Amino acid sequence: MPTVTFSADLKALVVISNDNGLDLRDVLRCIPHGQVPVVCTGFRSPTSSTGTASVDLILDVSTALNRPIESLSLYSWGTLNGGHDLFDVWMETFHGTHRRIIMHSEFSLRDAVMAYHSLTILAISEVAVPEGSGEYELPYLTHLSVALLESGTQSSRGHNSVFLLEPRPNPVLLCPILEIVGFVAYPWHPTIIAPEMISTFLQWHVKCSRPPVLRLSEIALVQNNVPEVAALLGLISDIQESRPTDSPSGRHGPTWNNRLPNINDILSWETEMTKA
Repeated sequence: MPTVTFSADLKALVVISNDNGLDLRDVLRCIPHGQVPVVCTGFRSPTSSTGTASVDLILDVSTALNRPIESLSLYSWGTLNGGHDLFDVWMETFHGTHRRIIMHSEFSLRDAVMAYHSLTILAISEVAVPEGSGEYELPYLTHLSVALLESGTQSSRGHNSVFLLEPRPNPVLLCPILEIVGFVAYPWHPTIIAPEMISTFLQWHVKCSRPPVLRLSEIALVQNNVPEVAALLGLISDIQESRPTDSPSGRHGPTWNNRLPNINDILSWETEMTKA
């Protein structure tokens, strides 16, 4: 299959499929990936996702770059009470030289941690933590961010929340050098949550060698339960506040309204925790 030649001035390329039968990998194989800083690809409609093919697409895109992926974000289009199988995947290489965005994918956190061991920054939607036992090792991860869904605007959460003391097993993220854990509110929904919810996440889903810094964006903690506050403080080294403008949470799935991402967002996007 021939390779397409692009202008040296090309900054971004968007390849969107309207046809369920089209394998985007056939198109992307024609692209000289090292010459294109930003590529956005996927299916125009969430219903057009082709299951495991979307996972293969992401792996093909990152492999074609022939560069390690440093940061990865998984943003869900679902809700805590409904389907949440589809994610928008944002990847960036070291020093931000190349970015890749894949829309409406079935790529999961399990797929991400098994494919990209060089990650230093990982941002996930609340529902990205999969069911199942075991441990995922991310030896270089320093920044972990969790974006809350709209249901998270209440301190009392449904049974699909990753924060509750649930009987279902969940894998543990092994992050020996983790420095920062961040939580980002749903866009335009300042959130109040109980300290126990964050404590539960830190105890059940993350294992690191030393207490991390906790960063909150548009999130306030309930402070009238002293034991809960004390328990959380015992798990972290500091609490910091980050501005919502420091993260791309405003581009979190539903805010695109099933439309194509704004090209300015694609060009200016920066990793969740780079500034947070």
